Amino acid sequence: MPKHLREKSELYGVELDTITGAIAKHLHPNSRIEIKGFETVVFNDNSFDLVISNVPFANLRIADNRYDRPYMIHDYFVKKSLDLVHDGGQVAIISSTGTMDKRTENILQDIRETTEFLGGVRLPDSAFKAIAGTSVTTDMLFFQKHLDKGYVADDLAFSGSIRYEKDSRIWLNPYFDGEYNSQVLGTYEVRNFNGGTLSVKGISDDLIASVETALHQVKAPRKIDRNEVIINPDVLTEQVMDTSIPAEMRENLGQYSFGYQGSTVYYRDNKGIRVGTKTEEISYYVDEEGNFKAWDTKHSQKQIDRFNALEVTDNTALDVYVTDDEAKRGQFKGYYKKTVFYEAPLSDKEVARIKGMVDIRNAYQEVIAIQRHYDYDKKTFNHLLGKLNRTYDSFVKRYGYLNSAVNRNLFDSDDKYSLLASLEDERLDPSGKSVIYTKSLAFEKALVRPEKEVKKVHTALDALNSSLADGRGVDFAYMMSIYQVESKMTLIEELGDLIMPDPEKYLNGELSYVSRQDFLSGDVVTKLEVVDLFVKQDNQDFNWPHYVGLLETVKPARITLADIDYRIGSRWIPLSVYGKFAQETFMGKVYELLDQEVATVLEVSPIDGVITYQSKFAYTYSNATDRSLGVPASRYDSGRKIFENLLNSNQPTITKQVVEGDKKKNVTDVEKTTVLRAKETHLQELFQDFVARFPEVQQMIEDTYNRLYNRTVSKSYDGSHLTIDGLAQNISLRPHQKNAIQRIVEEKRALLAHEVGSGKTLTMLGAGFKLKELGMVHKPLYVVPSSLTAQFGQEIMKFFPTKKVYVTTKKDFAKAKRKQFMSRIITGDYDAIVIGDSQFEKIPMSREKQVAYINDKLEQLREIKLGSDSDYTVKEAERSIKGLENQLEELQKLERDTFIEFENLGIDFLFVDEAHHFKNIRPITGLGNVAGITNTTSKKNVDMEMKVRQVQAEHGDRNVVFATGTPVSNSISELFTMMNYIQPDVLERYQVSNFDSWVGAFGNIENSMELAPTGDKYQPKKRFKKFVNLPELMRIYKETADIQTSDMLDLPVPEAKIIAVESELTQAQKYYLEELVKRSDAIKSGSVDPSRDNMLKITGEARKLAIDMRLIDSAYTLSDNQKILQVVDNVERIYREGENEKATQMIFSDIGTPKSKEEGFDVYNELKALLVDRGIPKEEIAFVHDANTDEKKNSLSRKVNSGEVRILMASTEKGGTGLNVQSRMKAVHHLDVPWRPSDIVQRNGRLIRQGNMHQEVDIYHYITKGSFDNYLWQTQENKLKYITQIMTSKDPVRSAEDIDEQTMTASDFKALATGNPYLKLKMELENELTVLENQKRAFNRSKDEYRHTVSYCEKHLPIMEKRLSQYDKDIAQSLATKSQDFVMRFDNQAMDNRAEAGDYLRKLITYNRSETKEVRTLASFRGFDLKMTTRGPSEPLPETVSLMIVGDNQYTVALDLKSDVGTIQRISNAIDHIIYDQEKTQELVKDLKDKLRVAKVEVEKVFPKEEDYQLVKAKYDVLAPLVEKEAEIEEIDAALAKFSEDTTPQKKQQIALEI
Repeated sequence: MPKHLREKSELYGVELDTITGAIAKHLHPNSRIEIKGFETVVFNDNSFDLVISNVPFANLRIADNRYDRPYMIHDYFVKKSLDLVHDGGQVAIISSTGTMDKRTENILQDIRETTEFLGGVRLPDSAFKAIAGTSVTTDMLFFQKHLDKGYVADDLAFSGSIRYEKDSRIWLNPYFDGEYNSQVLGTYEVRNFNGGTLSVKGISDDLIASVETALHQVKAPRKIDRNEVIINPDVLTEQVMDTSIPAEMRENLGQYSFGYQGSTVYYRDNKGIRVGTKTEEISYYVDEEGNFKAWDTKHSQKQIDRFNALEVTDNTALDVYVTDDEAKRGQFKGYYKKTVFYEAPLSDKEVARIKGMVDIRNAYQEVIAIQRHYDYDKKTFNHLLGKLNRTYDSFVKRYGYLNSAVNRNLFDSDDKYSLLASLEDERLDPSGKSVIYTKSLAFEKALVRPEKEVKKVHTALDALNSSLADGRGVDFAYMMSIYQVESKMTLIEELGDLIMPDPEKYLNGELSYVSRQDFLSGDVVTKLEVVDLFVKQDNQDFNWPHYVGLLETVKPARITLADIDYRIGSRWIPLSVYGKFAQETFMGKVYELLDQEVATVLEVSPIDGVITYQSKFAYTYSNATDRSLGVPASRYDSGRKIFENLLNSNQPTITKQVVEGDKKKNVTDVEKTTVLRAKETHLQELFQDFVARFPEVQQMIEDTYNRLYNRTVSKSYDGSHLTIDGLAQNISLRPHQKNAIQRIVEEKRALLAHEVGSGKTLTMLGAGFKLKELGMVHKPLYVVPSSLTAQFGQEIMKFFPTKKVYVTTKKDFAKAKRKQFMSRIITGDYDAIVIGDSQFEKIPMSREKQVAYINDKLEQLREIKLGSDSDYTVKEAERSIKGLENQLEELQKLERDTFIEFENLGIDFLFVDEAHHFKNIRPITGLGNVAGITNTTSKKNVDMEMKVRQVQAEHGDRNVVFATGTPVSNSISELFTMMNYIQPDVLERYQVSNFDSWVGAFGNIENSMELAPTGDKYQPKKRFKKFVNLPELMRIYKETADIQTSDMLDLPVPEAKIIAVESELTQAQKYYLEELVKRSDAIKSGSVDPSRDNMLKITGEARKLAIDMRLIDSAYTLSDNQKILQVVDNVERIYREGENEKATQMIFSDIGTPKSKEEGFDVYNELKALLVDRGIPKEEIAFVHDANTDEKKNSLSRKVNSGEVRILMASTEKGGTGLNVQSRMKAVHHLDVPWRPSDIVQRNGRLIRQGNMHQEVDIYHYITKGSFDNYLWQTQENKLKYITQIMTSKDPVRSAEDIDEQTMTASDFKALATGNPYLKLKMELENELTVLENQKRAFNRSKDEYRHTVSYCEKHLPIMEKRLSQYDKDIAQSLATKSQDFVMRFDNQAMDNRAEAGDYLRKLITYNRSETKEVRTLASFRGFDLKMTTRGPSEPLPETVSLMIVGDNQYTVALDLKSDVGTIQRISNAIDHIIYDQEKTQELVKDLKDKLRVAKVEVEKVFPKEEDYQLVKAKYDVLAPLVEKEAEIEEIDAALAKFSEDTTPQKKQQIALEI
């Protein structure tokens, strides 16, 4: 600072760091230096002329009570600095580019009307490299305060960010836009960090000169008259001490804590310390104008008087809520209910309660604190434990349990309330009717682990394990700090193959090591390609050939064409394959795959991946072949049009116009649509034939598929060395929990697909605390179901008593408390923040962020709408667009509480429990309406997606963990939703980031004509026919999914015995079934109006018939079916047998749920009446349906667990999830069959659960033979088998049906109802055919491999044979010169001294450089040329180099150049060993010839079971259509007679039931 200025200036400094601050004080003794955070220094506004700052670089927010919202640290410094300078004062800062460039939440919008932007300079990323050692692009910015400026329309810097034209992910301020901007000191470059970051690469060597030039462009500040502006002469505010607060409280009371002195209770929050109060509420009724009318009758006069005495107004209240609708009945009809939340003084008794809880809190914290030391004094500990027991006992005696509602409401704003609540365990009293609490283990013994000490280890392996367990990777500095070792090199040698160099980084000139399991997992194909490159270059720095061997052993086996499911519509197939097919099939022209004519057929939209024709091909005139493949007289009148739809997995419907009365309407043209389906099938067959004809197409499809989806190896995570600081001593982590935590520590993300009861909560907590302990995260947020927040908080404190946890409550969201809630999260250093999902939804994203998110979605949808020719898709897109536009409008109207916005909380890790609640998201798709894909997107899911993306955007697509016990319940397509939440970047890597391309790779959609649910018409129904290429899909899924199912976990759950109880059809049921068969005939023949009768109706009635005929018509009687009485018999028997231990049972039925008497017959009440008749007390029987609130549900659970209620009836929806009633559960009875396999799992999960007193339990399935039951159990069993196989096995089936609901076809129904024995044969043949097809595919696969062998051998044999023929001369030369005198010849001289020649050769090798690589001859020796490839000008000399010895053949020798004589000796040895090289080559040629001979034989072989396969297929092809058309049994007998005599099945059908 110039001397003349310094002498006239008063200098103030602010520095957070104590050491730097102390240095500044010594350097500037006459300046006032404050050593604290900028936000805590109480400077006065309008008191400075100039503020200069180099803003700290950190991604954190500052909450300052002066402002209505928290600001990112850079923005805060700008905002506060401008407030501190007077009008005309200036602010100069160095900040990150985000200050100017941010698309949303940009500070410039806050200050634009009171600030001039004088200018700025964008510095290159190397500007601070020398000082700070970091490469980061920064801005030098200059502002001047101008209070009267107002809004200026064309203010460039304030006009809002624009997209960077070279990369649409990036936004920048127009002031710094443009290729040749004088204020940008370098050229822009995009780095793929955190989803794209802009950096500036410097172009000038003299940075200072460039800055000076750029500063000339900065505007001069406007001059001001100091007499005309307000300048505050006092820079610092005088601090006034509040003497009413005792000194001890001021000094010792923690944030968000209660304390007391004497009889006064104090509480400290973000505003300071105040006398404690409580929150109360009162309700009264008001008219439309808000005038008081009457008090709510629930309040006493005493409470009303107390409220009136406080003179609370709407402004001073904490929160005010008025109902939207007026009361409809009663004395307050026509009025609105108003509820006021306010602060009231504490009564004497409440003060005593809080003081008691403060004492318990302090006593427990002393008990915890002493245990954190390794060698604590046991005597002192026992004394403190005694004190805790006494304090607690006397409190409970006087004021009840800590968990009681009254104590909770008084104390839950204390940060340590969850810790206090965890001191009690919830139990039922002996009668089982009410909840009591008992003292937890913490009152009896030491549970807290001592603080983690920096340990010393004794082996290199232990050091490595410790480093890996801490998520540090291979951290040599850390390992050497805990393990005594001479040097880093010694450590590397000791570790040997446990660590390996990262080949990709090494290729880019950076040497870093990874663990063996890291090296041998992930994208091993890329690693192999890189390592191969090093081997080919003969790079001797590491043992690359050894690494090639290791990678080869784990590399996934090649997937051959026989195993790949491909069709028109597989998005991964190169467009050139489709182009060649289109040219040939529609135009009759044959081109090579790489021909330009093939390349110009198709193109892909970058937005949604839709494939369309390029104009040249689209406008080529149709020929006869093309037209013959279309549907005449429709919009799909050519094969090309159908092909284009198939490419996009689209199967449209053809409509026609009909006139009804005076209205025209479009209906499905069933006939033409059926033809269209047939044409599509024909095109698919043509494509399969086309692929079969061209080996090069087969090769391309196979190569592409393998290159895309078959390159990774799933990593296994070993958490066995993991230690988590603070875990209670009585809790231990199971191996699967440790491994999952290790995964999260290493990957920073996961989908925990862990079975119910496997301890997901502890896994998530362990991971969060470990990350926090390692300093990798600062504010982890746990989103849990709202009803479980308090319980979750207590579980944390039981598992981790030393942690600091904030459990949010509804109270935090009261208007007056929001600011405190916000700053509590921002300023409190919590180890975990717990929030209920409904509260989580109440924290909005900022309006700008929401607008940006919606605009991005709108852009995608508009693209889809423009590019689609499907009416449905266009309508869907329009509907979604309209919905989003309405959302935008709503956002603009919202009165928003700016202080509480999600991104302002600074949450840097998100854990979401029970994540299946968030899977209802409609993907952006052009596929139209597909069964199994949800049509709606609920608001809470959009909210979750936005927040997940917000966290991911700041942390490179990481820092989100979802946990759920049921990742798939309705359709396998739900896998996409979960993957899209957690691993969007992985989907992108595999080119399946939008839903349609994902379906193209892994789904097979079929559009068939089905009856509408209304039954009045046929309609096209799209559903997933099956999912294909499942092993590869699951490999992608498992990159982040951590799957643990019950069979993998061996949980301590009871053994289940499954019992099938069969009943015969009664006469009434038989007659009714015959009636249903006749009705299905009528439907099939089309002689009945579908609005009167249809298969959906028949299916429904058939399900009812199988349970109780009275569900169809109450005129039937109990004797018209057997199932109900079978259930009653079993339930009564188990009831009596379990009398002593009060065993309980559940009866499940989704049909016949309880009704009132007036509404008619229902199964539940009938069962209850029959059981009461048998002497079971009616109060011991309950329906879940009656427990319609959380409170009632909890009470019911307690009653069942205590045995007060012993028989519970439930439907899947009401009783299948979230009901913990297992304590005494002995049996479950399934009266009906639910649709989805996950329903059965959930139902049985009520008793196959930890915490059941029974070792063995029974599961009863009731089956009415010959009814709908058989069919449903069969489909259930298959679906369940698929799901478990897909989820668990290392190598799932290659394809599987989807698991969506289904209706029976009329033919299936009739076959079942009539007991057609051939239906069973058809199923058996189907299974047999599948087995044979799999065998045939495996056979074809090995043929494919032999074909590869043939081509490999035919390519390499001639080369090897040629090499063999050239050895003789080289060997003769080698032998002839072996004992000659030494001489080595160089360009212009010959040397006969080995040392001199070695020295000269070393120099030649060292300086063997050139701009472009070339092979140079360096010398000749013993009749051979010595050659070497040149290195680039700046390429360093590797530790070992590769020299070529060239005669008729070429041989290589590796040299380390350490000894000149040694170098010569090695070259000489290599020449002597040419004879051995010949032997190796001979072996190789022999081996290749053998392989070729065998492969040629194998390629010609035919499938050995071809005859069986053809026979079964022929039999099936005859039988299936006959069963389908319901042929008479005699006709089927006759048709099958030609195959053999023994095909007639037994007439009796057996039902196998294995769930």
